[in-house]
Amino acid sequence: MDINDLVKDELIDIAQEDLEYKEVISYLGNLLLKNNYIEEDYIKDVLLREEIFPTGLELKNMGIAIPHANPDNVLKNGIAILRLENSVIFSNMETGDDVYVNMVFMLALKDPNDHLKMLQSLFLMFQKEEVMDELANVQSEKDIKIIMLRNLKYS
Repeated sequence: MDINDLVKDELIDIAQEDLEYKEVISYLGNLLLKNNYIEEDYIKDVLLREEIFPTGLELKNMGIAIPHANPDNVLKNGIAILRLENSVIFSNMETGDDVYVNMVFMLALKDPNDHLKMLQSLFLMFQKEEVMDELANVQSEKDIKIIMLRNLKYS
């Protein structure tokens, strides 16, 4: 699977408004839904999973979240990405504490092996401070895509 097939213009956005984490998940889910990446139940699956197994992570320069669910309602592979101008509180995946999140990567992958590989690739990218600084300051959807395609290694 090619990273160019996962990171698509129609799945990347920047939000100016104040949102709650459930609204963020619904928003990204609707991007995936309207572009035929998922069935509607996937959004409910992600919301439920996020309550039980949160995906927030505090990095040195920003908080991120990686909401996802099992692949039952995924039609085709994609990653919906939202850059938040105003932080949204997610729960930390390790401690359950609040994490102030500015980037959300919602995964929709049909194959569990692809899902694990993508999580590994994302975590490798998250460890690169200079890349995360770029994402923290990005001002356009186009630039988000460029940064992701340049730095997200997936094979």
